[in-house]
Amino acid sequence: MTASVSANPPDISDLVTARDAFTQSQIDRLERYAEHWANELASGQSDRMNRARRELLDQLRAPGVRRIFLDEYARAVVPQMQRLIERDPQMDGSQFIAINAIQIIGMLQSEMAVRPLLEYANPEREDRSAIRLWAVNGFRLVVESGNVTDRRTDGFVRDLHRLAERETDWMVLMRHFQAMAVVQTEVARERQVELLSRVVSRIEEDESGPSELMRVVSQSLLLLREQYISPTISASEQTTLGRSLGPVLGRILAVADQHWDAAKANESSREQYGSAIRIAEILLRAVDSRVRSGSSVDEAIEQAWSSNNQSQYRSGVSRWQSVLSRSPYSQ
Repeated sequence: MTASVSANPPDISDLVTARDAFTQSQIDRLERYAEHWANELASGQSDRMNRARRELLDQLRAPGVRRIFLDEYARAVVPQMQRLIERDPQMDGSQFIAINAIQIIGMLQSEMAVRPLLEYANPEREDRSAIRLWAVNGFRLVVESGNVTDRRTDGFVRDLHRLAERETDWMVLMRHFQAMAVVQTEVARERQVELLSRVVSRIEEDESGPSELMRVVSQSLLLLREQYISPTISASEQTTLGRSLGPVLGRILAVADQHWDAAKANESSREQYGSAIRIAEILLRAVDSRVRSGSSVDEAIEQAWSSNNQSQYRSGVSRWQSVLSRSPYSQ
């Protein structure tokens, strides 16, 4: 039940460094504090909203803040922010207020915020792409805080991956890759490759192109390349991951050939496709060197794209595909 609203919020500064389990009285104080500033956030007035954001978030940066406070604070704040996110969209300022609310949930630095963020990242539940974008970004921030237990992180990543497969907005999809990249586990890297394959399938379904999803491809490849060459990933995982990643990279090169004329038609798409080709070729050489123990195909595919030599480009892609279609690569 919602706590009663008071003219002034209670002081909770003494709770920030608490070591013991919170009493009901202390929890009530947190709830009154959260409700007060949520109501200020709901005012729609810029000065009051700015103050509310500051008061809600400054507690997280207080000296000596403890994990027990972060979790209890999240339990108090999240329902209040959900109330603002889910209020009548016809009310004045609802979108702006909702975005502020979802941003605050994402900054709570507590595992208690993860489930609500995943709910708002679900395109079947939330039709506002801006809310989904900030929900996924919030997931990344919570993981980066280091306050999500290791044993639960991979489960959350699997949930996020399932949501990403349903996502249609390219900007939100990009945030999904960024969020999974910060997890830095084998499961997270596998899911990124699976998601990249799904995105490439969507691009392939567009027979003529160009596809704006190529923006996502180039950015996701940068993230995957950084992870693949990181000293934190073992040689055995590089080999295993490379077996599934290699064929996806080959498909990226092939779909650029499929969309050649349309992708070359304007500067924006030409740059998007060119960027994806360049990174895919660099990463593919690194992958192939690991998977096939030092072997690699010597083709200048990005150079052929830049010089508008489609026959040379197609020949290079064909050589790669003949390699990627056989063992040890996964199909």
